[in-house]
Amino acid sequence: MNNGRLEKDWELAVVLSTQPRILRIQKDAQSFDLRGDHFQDVGFGYHNGFYDFLRSQAGTIIGIRYFPAAQADAMLQGVAEGEHIIRMRVEKMTALLVFWGADRHFNPEFPSDQYFGNNFIYLSNKSGRLAVGFGIDILAPDERASLMQISEGAS
Repeated sequence: MNNGRLEKDWELAVVLSTQPRILRIQKDAQSFDLRGDHFQDVGFGYHNGFYDFLRSQAGTIIGIRYFPAAQADAMLQGVAEGEHIIRMRVEKMTALLVFWGADRHFNPEFPSDQYFGNNFIYLSNKSGRLAVGFGIDILAPDERASLMQISEGAS
């Protein structure tokens, strides 16, 4: 398997729940399935705000800071906050911070990826859960490889 090619063909989808699920999905997917739960693009397009990958002091990606566009933000208002999901105001914008694990120590000023695109919003037709897609092509190869290790595949 050519991992370099595979890394360019997928993106992250984060299922927003008490314990967020980090998935690998096909790039620009209109839908995906997770253990019998079908997630479908809600139709907002693929530019739904911007995001930064949150990094620990050691440089490991530990989560995402997502600044949703107004339409996406309205839909995400029902997402429950908790240990892994924090909603906060940054200047005049809402930010949704999603952490993979227990490490929440990051420098809020670095990096400032401010990446746009490849962030479709998905809604499950079974559980009603929401998921957000995030492109990874701006990341270094070792960062994409680390995300591949912590994510699970969706169909």
